[in-house]
Amino acid sequence: VGSHHIGLWLDDDGFNNIRKIDLNQYETLEKESLERRRELITYPANADWTICVEGSPPMYDWQDSFYPSCNNVHEVDLDVSQRQKGRDTASQLVNAGWNRDVWELIFADNSKFALKSLRYDREFNLYMFDQQRIDAVVSERLTSSKYIANIYGFCGFSALFDYSSEGTLEEQYRGIEKEDRLRVAHRLARALADVHTFGGGEFSPIIHADMDARQYIMINGDYYLNDFNTARLLRWDKLKQKPCPGIMKNHPTDCNRSPDENLIIGWNEVYEGVDVYSLGNQFYKLLMNDAKHKGLSTSGCLKAIREGDIPILPDSYEQSTDPIDIALIHVMKRSLQFDPKERASALELANYLEDALIKMEKQSKQ
Repeated sequence: VGSHHIGLWLDDDGFNNIRKIDLNQYETLEKESLERRRELITYPANADWTICVEGSPPMYDWQDSFYPSCNNVHEVDLDVSQRQKGRDTASQLVNAGWNRDVWELIFADNSKFALKSLRYDREFNLYMFDQQRIDAVVSERLTSSKYIANIYGFCGFSALFDYSSEGTLEEQYRGIEKEDRLRVAHRLARALADVHTFGGGEFSPIIHADMDARQYIMINGDYYLNDFNTARLLRWDKLKQKPCPGIMKNHPTDCNRSPDENLIIGWNEVYEGVDVYSLGNQFYKLLMNDAKHKGLSTSGCLKAIREGDIPILPDSYEQSTDPIDIALIHVMKRSLQFDPKERASALELANYLEDALIKMEKQSKQ
């Protein structure tokens, strides 16, 4: 099939200086007009958004590859003008993300799938292609997980996934019954743990990098993590014997992000702890039935994040003897540590929540 990778390689002798030049080049591109960017569309970013010394290999060979199954995609009929019973496929446009449209596909046996295709107003370029490649290859690798949405086909800028008509965690968390919240929290943590521990090594090869509540979609009554097209696939630093860091630009309008991503205005070096911090925000929602920084302006909440705030909870929660409150407070605080080294891993959080679930179920039977 062949593989694809765009490298941002840094000379080891002048690592810091060259890194600054390259990051400035990112900034320059961001300031260019759309017309000028079309001329410069080779894009200096490497596909997996990491900074490495020249010659650094992928942590796993699959990170530089992809496995298209174009026949599966091309056989899908997208004629939206003729939705009628008896057709092999019926389709309609049902949603759109930042870069992709989402089509509902209904086959003759009434099974449903989601086709994601690049929006008509987005550039069909190498950078955009690699975002979709990363989404496809990560989704394919994680089909063994029962907490990750499945992929069924991939070709170029389009892919077939599990379809959800039941909404997202962001839309639904306020309506989740108290007794179900621990189970939901466990599913969220287990999904991320499956991402971070894929490959079975000491280090995570994948950063999801967009762990918003909208990325958890409900299918048949359970939440599944999806959407890996902004993921970072980490490479291996042979000199330091550890993964090279990913890079993420600060998000001046996103209060779901970690301090690691907002330390400086520009590009920040990150590891998988950014996902854990964002997961902590979802734990807070399940605990308090609201967003962590409700009432603060965007600049106010970003300032609080950079200063390392951990939410101050009402005494009624801090002193609660309810096992659900106790468990959610524990995982929330372990996730929202300012220092990523102090945060629990996704696997530790999942295991803790699983133990809490088992204990609660035993107590309910007594």
